[in-house]
Amino acid sequence: MPTDNNEQLEVVNQRTRLNVSNTLMSVTIITFLVTGFTMMYATAFDWEFSVWAVMMYALIAALIFSILYNVNKKWLTAVVVSLSCIAPVAMAVFDMFDVQKGLMAFLYSVQMNAFYWLPGVFEGGTPSDGELVMNFLRAYYLMAISLTALALTKRKNIPLTLLLYVPLFVCAVSNTTMLPEAAPCIAAATGVILAVLAHGFRRKKIQQSGVILFLLTVPVLIFSIVMGVIFPVDTYDKNDLATDILEDLVDFAKNISEPVSEILDTALHGVKNPNARGDMDYFCSLYSGSTNLENVGPFNPPDQEIMNVTKIFNSSYTGSFDTTASTSLYLKIESLDTYKNNSLKSSKINMPVYDEDKLPAAQQAPYVVWIDSYLPSSVDVVPYYSDFHNSAFSEKDVHANPYNTTNDGYTYFSVATAPVKTGDIYTEKYKEDYVYKTCLDVPKSTEMALISSGDLPDWYLDIYHGYVTVPDAEKVKRVTEYVRNLHPYSTDTDYPPRGVDFVPWFVSDAESGICVHYAATTVILLRLIGVPARYVRGYVDYRSVPSSQHTLYAMHAHAWFEFFAPEYGWIMGDSTPGSMDNADDYDINAVIKAYPEFANASFARGFVSILNPDYTEQTTTSSETEPTETTPSETEPSATTSDTEASSDVTSTVTPTPADQTESSQSTTPPDEPESTKETEKDTPPDWAVSISEGMEYSFGKDGEFHIEFKDNSPAGKMVKTLKAIVCTAGSIALVIDILILGWFIYWKRQFRRKSTNGRAIAYYHYYSLMGRIFRYSLPKKAVRIAEKAAFAREKITPQELEALVAVCEKNMNEIAKGYNRFKKLPYNALLVKNRITNK
Repeated sequence: MPTDNNEQLEVVNQRTRLNVSNTLMSVTIITFLVTGFTMMYATAFDWEFSVWAVMMYALIAALIFSILYNVNKKWLTAVVVSLSCIAPVAMAVFDMFDVQKGLMAFLYSVQMNAFYWLPGVFEGGTPSDGELVMNFLRAYYLMAISLTALALTKRKNIPLTLLLYVPLFVCAVSNTTMLPEAAPCIAAATGVILAVLAHGFRRKKIQQSGVILFLLTVPVLIFSIVMGVIFPVDTYDKNDLATDILEDLVDFAKNISEPVSEILDTALHGVKNPNARGDMDYFCSLYSGSTNLENVGPFNPPDQEIMNVTKIFNSSYTGSFDTTASTSLYLKIESLDTYKNNSLKSSKINMPVYDEDKLPAAQQAPYVVWIDSYLPSSVDVVPYYSDFHNSAFSEKDVHANPYNTTNDGYTYFSVATAPVKTGDIYTEKYKEDYVYKTCLDVPKSTEMALISSGDLPDWYLDIYHGYVTVPDAEKVKRVTEYVRNLHPYSTDTDYPPRGVDFVPWFVSDAESGICVHYAATTVILLRLIGVPARYVRGYVDYRSVPSSQHTLYAMHAHAWFEFFAPEYGWIMGDSTPGSMDNADDYDINAVIKAYPEFANASFARGFVSILNPDYTEQTTTSSETEPTETTPSETEPSATTSDTEASSDVTSTVTPTPADQTESSQSTTPPDEPESTKETEKDTPPDWAVSISEGMEYSFGKDGEFHIEFKDNSPAGKMVKTLKAIVCTAGSIALVIDILILGWFIYWKRQFRRKSTNGRAIAYYHYYSLMGRIFRYSLPKKAVRIAEKAAFAREKITPQELEALVAVCEKNMNEIAKGYNRFKKLPYNALLVKNRITNK
């Protein structure tokens, strides 16, 4: 009987005191669930959320609820659950903490990007209101975290609480234009797996199962990461995936329900514009801030009116008019600054652009332009250049140039043919985080494909590798001219092949192009040599002389590029064939004409050659600038860091004053401690040395030599065993690798000694092709043509052609190998078959 009483008392004690392992387990699972599913939704809908803010909110809320439920008071549990469920509803109804506006913004984004059939018009938020959505999610998670913590604490109905996170998951995967990123999916999967394991261990003792689940967190996380690596999101085409699924559903729905079919068709093609004039029947994009380059083909727009543009002289302008200029007018719609997976996208600029205390006084511009749009639009149409000029019909100045798009409802603009030289008015955050980060980013696969293609001119490769120094303005001119002369312009340009990188394909394999091809290629090539650039799309009025009024049609759509110079802002350029005369009124030539010193301006930023990583150009300085003239504001980041480190080193070597020495001695040596005690502690060997010495065995051999051995069961003996096993394993692996490499050499030596030139050419092609697959580079087109001739043509190839195949492949492979680090050079040199025979 006493035993039973003791067991009951122990059970009561476990219920009333806080179970640390169980609490940690609950907090860990809830943090993974909330962070993962929230960021899945955020990355799928392009909301700006702070990962750390979401994580800390989940962690703190989960900790509070878990502690409250561990008290195991029924009345307290009932009160907490009731309040956590009622509070979100009350906040949404009475719009406390902007929860109602956040709900409207959430529903708006879902309706516009996922569930088009969702009834109602949600005007409480816009897609850019990420903080409003976060307010709604914080309120919603009060209920979700509370119920999840209750289920995990009581070990009941754990799978049911996962339903609380299903809405965010469904919204994230239902978006037809974007998919969640991999990291949030891994976090969400880790939380779900841990919750399922918690449900499986619910019958074990709370203390025991809590410890087990907490220890399983790391293995489960590793498992989720491994699965994410095996099935990465980037390995399949997002656009193709969504399109194929929707097309199959449309075909299936036609046999069941016409309304359902119409809904799916809308999801596939877009929303029919309800404000279209007359009998125009067209669809507008659901997600306009992107361009899928794989869908760029023949340019054959409809005969559709877009806008009316009027241009006159500005009567307030006191300067001279250039009556020979401004025969064209570039009208910008939006800039796209991110290139990934053959898509150009527009990122958000959520940061201050200007240093407010440095803004220049507004100037008068020579022309006034007003735009009457025939179609409803969520963005403004802005002509070049309108920044820092007195607004023609508004008290507020127009600052449109630094942003990707504007939506201020402007229709009247004061316009000049060159930007205003403002001085360095841009904030460091805008320049560092956006201009010199986002607008210099190029995928490594794209960079490797371009540099190893063999089709870029030598002058470009010399600049890229850092072998020569060229003024930044000259870089822009050369790249623009090179791209303009790549291929002839043709409105019948065919679609690019599926699965190829768009820009390298256009440089190497395309036969013609339209404006999109030339603009995108120019942006990437400028970025590779340190010039920040972005893609622009809009319209061009080719007859925009002063005192003119024209109607622009869809056929006037055009694409060009912009590059950034700190004291001038974003400057346009146009590399499309036939557009040189139109662009000369606004591009770098016009800027140099207005400001001759711009020819030697410095605006490129540090870039690292992927094939020459030892070369890093921190800032391209003009030839007239001396290093000693660098001002503190112009100091490079690396120099600033070095100065800081140097100053810290100097500080650390300063000799302390006597007062400092006294304080130090007082703080390190207690006055009451005997001197003998300090000496004893100083002479005592550390614990690890004692442990090793205790595990040793000493003996003398027959020859009188002294031997030291480790006991098998001692820590030192176990360590020696482990080291021996590691050495033996490494030696075995090295031996196997040596045998395989020897077999590799023997095999290719035999292949290279074939009798016929065709056979040797095919053998060389197979070798270089295999090396390309191993080290991820493509063979030059010339080598492929010779190999195809050797394989399929009836006549034999000449010895000269064989030598040409080997030479071009050798040059290509050597160029690639320049960029390998020491770890990659090791397998490369091991597989490199030297002393190859060509015609012997």
